[in-house]
Amino acid sequence: MKRPADDVNWKSKDMEEVDDFDIHSSDEDLDIVRQDSNYSKLSAESWLRVDSEYDEDDDAADEDRLVFEYDENEEHFWNDIATRLKRRAPYDRSVLECVVELLSGTGATKKRKLFLSAVDRRVWLNPTLKTLHWSSKRKGVGSLDLEEIRMVKGWNENRAILVETADRKRLGLSMSNHQDLQVWVRCLACFSSLQAKIFMQGLNISEREDYDPLLDSWGRTALRSKVRVGDYYLLDSPDTPRSHAILAFSASELGFYSIKLLSKTISELLGPEVLACVKELDHPNVLKYKDFLQCRDQEGLYAVFEHVPRGIVVSGYKLEGNKAVSEDMARKLINDVAGGVIYLHSRRVSLGNIRPDNLLFAADGSLKVNPLGGIFYEHSKRSEPITFGTEVETASAFAFSAPERCREAKKRPKTPSDAYATDAWSVGALMYFMVYGRAPFLGNTAESIQEAITTSRLEFPDSPKVSAKAKDFLRKTLGEKNPSKRVRVEH
Repeated sequence: MKRPADDVNWKSKDMEEVDDFDIHSSDEDLDIVRQDSNYSKLSAESWLRVDSEYDEDDDAADEDRLVFEYDENEEHFWNDIATRLKRRAPYDRSVLECVVELLSGTGATKKRKLFLSAVDRRVWLNPTLKTLHWSSKRKGVGSLDLEEIRMVKGWNENRAILVETADRKRLGLSMSNHQDLQVWVRCLACFSSLQAKIFMQGLNISEREDYDPLLDSWGRTALRSKVRVGDYYLLDSPDTPRSHAILAFSASELGFYSIKLLSKTISELLGPEVLACVKELDHPNVLKYKDFLQCRDQEGLYAVFEHVPRGIVVSGYKLEGNKAVSEDMARKLINDVAGGVIYLHSRRVSLGNIRPDNLLFAADGSLKVNPLGGIFYEHSKRSEPITFGTEVETASAFAFSAPERCREAKKRPKTPSDAYATDAWSVGALMYFMVYGRAPFLGNTAESIQEAITTSRLEFPDSPKVSAKAKDFLRKTLGEKNPSKRVRVEH
């Protein structure tokens, strides 16, 4: 972009505009989304209702978040493509490759008005590529429609960016590094309206004039040369193992989704009834499935669902020796899990066996429960949960199962199984796993783990320290082997 003749005045004037990095609009104008859940109606005496100090202790919160960051040395359910692409310079990547980096969010700061201090922010793009979002501990999550943007300005001097809408609403942030700044300005230039004015010294944005995502490339290969399944171009190899999801781009909606191949056996076990139910599920804490497509070259189905860029919360394959999270952080995570489970129960759906691998981190930090981690109907003829892939054969798959679901245990409870009580046990097991860094009942084999679940008493390690209310919550969910006497998540 060629700068005006009065170069000095242009710079000083604009820098003065964003000096406070303030959002000049009301919460209502910027469509602030509150974090209050309609499904957090747990009992007044419940440990989950204790006020959290998480928002007051920024250092502790940051330390907890490190537990869930991507580890390149560990195989995850989700491919972290953005991590691989970020190693290349912005203009050594296509626009689509840069956009993927922004889906999981980047760090930024916002200066407090009239103060010298700054507060941390996280800013990201929705996978549909229609809205921009940013986090705020005090106000929740804010959003802005990309079509409403009329100006984007970037400054290399302090890595600042200013986004302004047609009605003069402004969002000003300082990015953590120059590369993030360049990526944001470039992507907003290509996906905002052509009426928007883009300013940044030294950044070539001529590509925005005729930019078409379908004419872009991925991995130095034209997008339209990629394997296509229905409406979706597969950005990963279709030979990706079934334990992984494939990143895909919708040709009609121009947004990102994830696709996973379901084997013929799993597809037949699920059946049309379950698949139709899964597509109807719609809740902020439940992974949204969009479609199921028939495979042409091989038997089975492609499951299409919303792309959750930050992947699984933590792997459940390692049952002990994990880093524990703070009690406040665990409370927030379990509240999200409970919200999703209560919603599923309201739709007469139970998960049966909720493992850490079934919990996914959304860009805003909330959790989403994968309903196909082990779904079955309360009144269905099916009596056993259905699980994906080969995970059901591993010992870790049983560590979060309720006693009544331990088929190989000799002292399995004789009382009829209660689907909702089974989910309550799994929620308690997840909570125990988070605060202690280990599963509540351990063993060397699947059989020994199931025996421990059905016969061993619940014990609490001396370290780390956990509050009495948290232990009471765990006793009510994990201490009762009889499902008919066990507390429900709704209670």
